[in-house]
Amino acid sequence: MRLEQLLQVLPDAQVLGDPAGIEILDLADDSRKAAPGCLFVAIQGERTDGHDYIEEALGRGALAVILEKERTIPSAVGIKVRDSTEALAAVAAKFFDDPSQRMKVVGITGTNGKTTTSLLVHRILREAGYRPGLIGTLRYEVGHEVTAALNTTPGSLELQRLLHRMCVAGNDSCVMEVSSHGLALGRVRGCRFDMRVFMNLTRDHLDFHATMDAYFAAKESLFEPSFAKEGAVSIINIDDPWGRRLAAGCAGSVRTFGLGNEADLQASEVVNSIDGVSFSVGDAEHPVRIVSPLSGTHNVENILAALSVGSVL
Repeated sequence: MRLEQLLQVLPDAQVLGDPAGIEILDLADDSRKAAPGCLFVAIQGERTDGHDYIEEALGRGALAVILEKERTIPSAVGIKVRDSTEALAAVAAKFFDDPSQRMKVVGITGTNGKTTTSLLVHRILREAGYRPGLIGTLRYEVGHEVTAALNTTPGSLELQRLLHRMCVAGNDSCVMEVSSHGLALGRVRGCRFDMRVFMNLTRDHLDFHATMDAYFAAKESLFEPSFAKEGAVSIINIDDPWGRRLAAGCAGSVRTFGLGNEADLQASEVVNSIDGVSFSVGDAEHPVRIVSPLSGTHNVENILAALSVGSVL
């Protein structure tokens, strides 16, 4: 893709040098992965600063560099931005032709239940005739290829690359676990979701977020309009107090689930045993009995979340 096309998503960037005629072959945010013809994005990380590796990236053949600090780039085009992390997400989505817009994308967030629910939704979609990919804690599935997951939610460049590979491999949908770290660190910027699912919020990750309000704010950000496609649906567990708070202030279409009478999709006549759970959903005249080897009330909520996604799709 021509560098001038990529610059369209960075309207406030200060361009140092002439981008005309430069063809970008790939993107890199790690100087060790820079290759001839790439655009290198220098990011200030927690432990290392990508600005210290610009020379290495140029030596490996980078033609342009996105950066947020003052640096002299004598042999390539410099693109100075306010936030390199934000710029990387925007450029990656553009470079890979906005893959999240080319498939159905379900994002699932919450302290507990993300992995189980994502696997349930993935299987429901397969049974319904979709060809879903999977991004989560246990593994990534792209087409027929299964690889170990490095992060629950990969960085924005790797995420856009994965989604693009799914499109090429014939996946028409993707089920994605969206972690609070991924949200706080801007990893899912540039993605658009058809459905966003909130499971719950319990005390965890406070070494990173410091307070429960900050932790909730990270989760809540997934439900902002910037992450939603037209007609997107938010699916929220209102048995959870943070879920009730989210549902009360959530814009757009909202569908709730839980064991209480206020939920749109309710579980009733719940039976827990060592063999699993069973419960009923639907109205009194046409109840459907759900039977699962998964046990515990928390798995009733996971199943309700997955049923909600399936019913909406």
